[in-house]
Amino acid sequence: MIDLHTHSTYSDGTFPPADLLRAAAEAGLEAVALTDHDTVRGVLALGGVEPPLPFVPGIEMSIQYREDLRFHMLGLFIDPSRPEAMEFERFNQEKRHERNRLIVERLNALGYAMDYEEAMQRARGIVGRMHIALTLVDKGHFSSVGAVFAAVMNHGKPAYVARFRHPAPQGIAFIHSLGGVAVLAHIGKELTDRDEMRAILTDLKEEGLDGVETRHPDHAPELREWLDGLAGELGLAASGGSDFHGGNKPSVALGRGRGDLDVPFEVYSRLKTLAEKRRG
Repeated sequence: MIDLHTHSTYSDGTFPPADLLRAAAEAGLEAVALTDHDTVRGVLALGGVEPPLPFVPGIEMSIQYREDLRFHMLGLFIDPSRPEAMEFERFNQEKRHERNRLIVERLNALGYAMDYEEAMQRARGIVGRMHIALTLVDKGHFSSVGAVFAAVMNHGKPAYVARFRHPAPQGIAFIHSLGGVAVLAHIGKELTDRDEMRAILTDLKEEGLDGVETRHPDHAPELREWLDGLAGELGLAASGGSDFHGGNKPSVALGRGRGDLDVPFEVYSRLKTLAEKRRG
């Protein structure tokens, strides 16, 4: 069993990278990827650490497929030392700060007093909406992070601000520039229509997409099976992971998701071979 979708304290998780690796080994995983949002700093922080299990350096980014449809994309088996990685991070951090400050302005206008610097102090790397939500909970404005998003920060709510997203072909090209494989994440979170899923994956395959995350806690078992079949039909590699965030998503466990996730080691092997071929 493996897990190719996790987050550390360098984005919106609660486990430092080295602790995440130890927890993965203790959970009996055979391989694990670190895929923090828009940053490779957590991966780089493991430079002096001997991983206790096969480790996949990764990243998760946001992409715009069309004006009304957005996705997340994973880059797996990337080389975080390439200059493109830090250029990408600097650009995205700037865009995140712009968005976060607008969110905080709206929250203050709604009567939820806080300073953006308070959220920044919570983050070791990328500052995200999770850090803003945690600050609101600490200040007593809400009882939980989930309550914050449901009331004011989800799409359509008064403090929601759309974030910058890279066009899908640009996202795929960026991951390839790092020597990685591009995998569309949790498509079942954004779509329910399977004909549309098929059409989009077919289109993105033509743009260079390498794989699709078929196994995810937000995909029902029947959808996972269907996506596995579709991936094979389209010539895409299947991937899977828990989307682990530690204490920020306490119902999701490493490797097991909400208890029924099981991503076999052969998934790791196929993606590793694909990455090696891409790097020539």
